[in-house]
Amino acid sequence: MRYLVSSMTRAYAILASLILIATPLAGCTTSPEIEEIVDDILGCMDENAENYDDNATAELLGECIYLASMEAFMTAMTEQMEIDEMLDTMPQAGYSMLITTSEWNSDMNMQMDTTIEEMVMADLDTDSVYVKMGMSMVPFMTYEYTQVQVGELVNVHYSVGGMMAGDGAGMGSYQTRDATPDVMETISTLVSASDAGDAGDEMGLNLPTGDISDLSSEMPADTEPVITYAGETGVQKMTLEYTNDTEHTTSIAILIDENKDLMSYDISTDNGSASSSISYTVMWGDSVVIEVDDTLPRTSIPINFHIDGMPEDNWDDGDDGDDGDDGDDDRDENDVSWQDYWSGYCEWNGNSGDEETVWWCKESQDDEDWDTWWYYCEDHEDDGWHCTDDFGQSESYEWKSGEEEWSGSDDRDEGDDGDDGDDEGDDGPPTPEEAMEDVDTDGDGYMSYQEFQDAWESNPENPELDYDEVTILFDDCDYDVNDLIDIDEMQCFVDGIVDMLPDGGDENPEQMMDYMDTNDDGYVSLQELIDFLNNDREQNGEEPMSSDEEEETATWFSYGDTDGDDLLNLDEFTQMFGDDEGDGDDPSADEVFEWMNTDGDGQVTPSEWADFSNSTGDIIDEDNFNGLVYTMDMYDYDDSDGLDIYEFTEMWDEIMSDEDDDGDGEGGNDEPFRVTMMVMGQTLNAPISDFEVRFLFDCGEPDEEGNEPPISNCTVAASNGLTEGSATVDPALTEYVFTYEYLDYDGDGLISDMDILVIDNLWPDVQVELYDTWADQYTSESFATAEMLPGFGALMVTIGLLGAAMAGRRD
Repeated sequence: MRYLVSSMTRAYAILASLILIATPLAGCTTSPEIEEIVDDILGCMDENAENYDDNATAELLGECIYLASMEAFMTAMTEQMEIDEMLDTMPQAGYSMLITTSEWNSDMNMQMDTTIEEMVMADLDTDSVYVKMGMSMVPFMTYEYTQVQVGELVNVHYSVGGMMAGDGAGMGSYQTRDATPDVMETISTLVSASDAGDAGDEMGLNLPTGDISDLSSEMPADTEPVITYAGETGVQKMTLEYTNDTEHTTSIAILIDENKDLMSYDISTDNGSASSSISYTVMWGDSVVIEVDDTLPRTSIPINFHIDGMPEDNWDDGDDGDDGDDGDDDRDENDVSWQDYWSGYCEWNGNSGDEETVWWCKESQDDEDWDTWWYYCEDHEDDGWHCTDDFGQSESYEWKSGEEEWSGSDDRDEGDDGDDGDDEGDDGPPTPEEAMEDVDTDGDGYMSYQEFQDAWESNPENPELDYDEVTILFDDCDYDVNDLIDIDEMQCFVDGIVDMLPDGGDENPEQMMDYMDTNDDGYVSLQELIDFLNNDREQNGEEPMSSDEEEETATWFSYGDTDGDDLLNLDEFTQMFGDDEGDGDDPSADEVFEWMNTDGDGQVTPSEWADFSNSTGDIIDEDNFNGLVYTMDMYDYDDSDGLDIYEFTEMWDEIMSDEDDDGDGEGGNDEPFRVTMMVMGQTLNAPISDFEVRFLFDCGEPDEEGNEPPISNCTVAASNGLTEGSATVDPALTEYVFTYEYLDYDGDGLISDMDILVIDNLWPDVQVELYDTWADQYTSESFATAEMLPGFGALMVTIGLLGAAMAGRRD
């Protein structure tokens, strides 16, 4: 207060001096009047003010300071600004938060002390940001991660210890870079990774946000705050202490500035056996100090990929988007895995709290929470929403709902499913509405188990079902557990019944031939075959066959027409279209050689092989052609660029032997495949030219605890820059060239969101890694990511369990 009064007195004296200087010129103020002004003592003259001065003889407007009310303090605490709001007010701002709990755990017979720390500072003028996250649960785990950035230079510091850390215990400090510094992006990414506030909630700590009535409701009616004022700083402080009806003692201390804005608060609770506390402090202006060290050892930036087409165990640096795919990127719609929301609702970026722009879906539009997210969804109105990740989030399928990739029942069953056959030409299973109409004999809008059994057994053409399986299916689809199937549950039940049908509903050769034989003469002509294939293409949303494709089909047709009458009888048709699991013999190597050797020179070239394969519908495109050349070259002992009958027979027999060995239907384990990797959720960006793609093998086996060996154990088969397009295998190993393309989505020359790496011909058992030449480190081993530090997830789980235990005891 003395400082404030002294300052005001000096200001008034300066003003009086200016008046003295100006007086001779103006001639309007007399000497006695000036003396009266100078003799006044400035100060607050209101006895009710905190800074009342009984010596004051004059006061300026706003001179007096009054204590804030308890409500003003509580409002300042509960309506604290988020960091983005703070930075809108001042370009240098930050906060720190510390959460602690302490309790004796009788089950473990030990004291459990938990601490969570979060500190954020930002300076928009210098593109600087500081984020520190720390968690500890002594003696199980201690963890701390700090990321500091000034411009493009980034420092990371981490330490991990405690019993749960195991071999992951350690500490380190490193530098990396970010070519496009974004303060708010860094804060949002790291703070969401720490979730300190959520962890505090799980531990039973009610963070002070929202309605102040939530805090005051448990206070005794006679609770009185103590409010004080520090005249030298203008800071007001409120302290409050009370014990509620559950014997919890709570202490609150809140500091606000002269504008009644929050400076800090401390809340602590103690019930005699457990205690907890929260401390929160705001930082402004010069208190925000952010510095980096450019002498630290380097670490790579982490790169986050979403991956499509990759079998398991070939990539360690992202999400394996399709565990069951065999690597053939030429999937038709039957290979696409759809999630159906028959009565659900999907919305583009429906979850506004998520960083990534995707489709969010839920089982019902009335549901409060979203179920999960998808890259691609279609709205088919009466037939509901249908979503998949199999297309990725590429430009070709750019997040829209008006496409026609989902084909309804057509991708489930093309054959006769054994229903009553009243709908001529309808070869698929019934719709939910059709099924309900057929079985709902009492008209109540539901299907009971008995109604289904009666309806099914009333048609003698229906195959016999295993009713134990039907019972399980009925219970699985009865989502509301009322022992009835309603219209929203019917699709689940219909799909399950289709899966139980013999051969999964697939047609046998005789049925297929009957579909194609449109004139019912008992034969299939070339035109009927072409018409059938074009109709199938149309249903799949594809263009009709080109003239070249029709010519290839005609060549294939002629191979099957063994009697040369330009028609296929049932035996010829079965030989061409019969499934591989039937009783018919596979074609011999001699037969296949004759079919493929179209120029009759006694050699089958890769081009002839590909032409024949394409004509049968087993497409070998440019992406897989290199793999075919590589494989055939291994059997081309005379280097003639083709296979004679002996070389061909050896290769063909090897192929057929491999197919027999893969009787589980999981094939594709000995063929190259195409994989697409999209960069997503990338925070740190660096020049593409700094990175290599490396193809690794012979990495060793996991240890006894299942931990994968370090990448340094692997042998590098091939490597090259990301933009080079190919990497040649060491000739000492084998002759092969991996081909790939890196697509710079926004053309900025940096590793950034939506960039795509496409590898055309990756082989199984070959692991792919990106290598950062700037840091001399694989990106998957980067230290610049909080989520990858050992033990983080385990610690969060443990904290959650502890919170549940504490919450239970408090209740």
